[in-house]
Amino acid sequence: HRDARLVRGVLGSWSFQREEIDFNQVIRRDALAVRIFGLNASREGWRHWDFEDSRRLNGAVTIRPWKSTLTEPVRVSIVTRSGAMPQVGHSYRENTC
Repeated sequence: HRDARLVRGVLGSWSFQREEIDFNQVIRRDALAVRIFGLNASREGWRHWDFEDSRRLNGAVTIRPWKSTLTEPVRVSIVTRSGAMPQVGHSYRENTC
């Protein structure tokens, strides 16, 4: 895997706007990496009550201390939609053989 950085923005009709960031950093090759992805999106629609307002921040850490280690990234997410309270979640799956 490799280091990567992305910043993207899109504008459109009905007040559509979307901004994304994607940052992936390898700290130690084949052993430790960090990724952060962020999204800010909003739009209105032609129908009453047709809109979107979303803010998201996701992160993942991949740790592989030994070459024989099978890993799944540990992920953390923060999601806010339409002014609601932020929801924080995480996921981790133990590998079984």
